[in-house]
Amino acid sequence: MAENAVGLAYHKLHHFLTAAPWSAVELNQRRLELMNQCNQTKIGRGFSLIYR
Repeated sequence: MAENAVGLAYHKLHHFLTAAPWSAVELNQRRLELMNQCNQTKIGRGFSLIYR
């Protein structure tokens, strides 16, 4: 991720991932909300989300 981040120092990204107070559940919920706003990724009947 650090290689693809524009204008972001490695240590700031490391802090965000390891020490910053963020919730994986809330982040995932926001991601699904954003996906649902686009016709191409909208969650609908027969929708299956596969992730690792």
